[in-house]
Amino acid sequence: MRVSYKNPVYPAYFADPFVWMHGDVWYAVGTGVIEAESRVGLAAEALTVEGKPGVFLLLRSDDFVKWTPLASALELLAPEYGNAYWAPEL
Repeated sequence: MRVSYKNPVYPAYFADPFVWMHGDVWYAVGTGVIEAESRVGLAAEALTVEGKPGVFLLLRSDDFVKWTPLASALELLAPEYGNAYWAPEL
């Protein structure tokens, strides 16, 4: 079966993506608009890790074309560590 796509394959802001495959599933983590604009205070409303504020959207795909938001990849750090997050990689 041939799958076609049109870039961008994920419609929201998702810069500096890091992509890997585990089993038969593709995963991607990247800089979202919250991290890019250093607005991590919004993370509590936008992304969570086990109910806690998080950053860096984690996407999942079975075919490398259709991507679905899964969770955030990192729990939000304490304010004394700063609020600038960007270009995650594993």
